[in-house]
Amino acid sequence: MRLNETQLAQVDAQIKRLIKTDSYYGKIYREAGIEGVTSQEDFEKLPFSSKDDLRNAYPLGIQAVPDEEVVRIHSSSGTTGKPVIIPYTAKDVSDWATMFDRFY
Repeated sequence: MRLNETQLAQVDAQIKRLIKTDSYYGKIYREAGIEGVTSQEDFEKLPFSSKDDLRNAYPLGIQAVPDEEVVRIHSSSGTTGKPVIIPYTAKDVSDWATMFDRFY
């Protein structure tokens, strides 16, 4: 999938925002020497999430916003290892509703 300029700019902004935080992904990107995304090639080099990442970030290491912005939390039971906890903002919940609406 080729990203257009707007998509690259959005990914770049998100990467730069995460790098400034003490979040799990901020640390991952800093350790990998990633400073941003300015091309398709940069994008293709990004490490993407795995189930192990979600477990290693337990309990809320993937949270990239202040607690006040979290409106919902989903969690696995952890039967095959550490539970996976995913915090959601109001926009996340709205985006999910839009995606499911499109899907169905």
